[in-house]
Amino acid sequence: MQEEYWQNYSVAPVFVWVAPSDLEETCKKFCEKSIFIPCDEEGQVVASVTMAIDEAQAKILKVVDEEIKPAFAKVDKDGSGAIDKSELGELSAGLGQSLNEEQLEKALKDLDLNGDGVIDQSEF
Repeated sequence: MQEEYWQNYSVAPVFVWVAPSDLEETCKKFCEKSIFIPCDEEGQVVASVTMAIDEAQAKILKVVDEEIKPAFAKVDKDGSGAIDKSELGELSAGLGQSLNEEQLEKALKDLDLNGDGVIDQSEF
């Protein structure tokens, strides 16, 4: 069960823990982008849930600014604000998985959520 949790949640940009204070260090080791909300022994949340949501949003914005935007800019070679089929092909090849034309079309179709023919930053 722990392995399943790790596989599902370790990729989250931000992970919020609600646990007794003595588990804070253990929880933060699980995911470096953790937000820890202490509770008492009965599980009653000491900090405000609204505060936790605000902190999570701030961390997500930080991840977007520091990790996602720079990674997107590296792939968006022409600076158009979108990743086209050619750039997606270069990305795939650079990651060691060259795609043929059919695979590239399918990948673009799967990743292009709004159907405009490119992958914009929110889809990335």
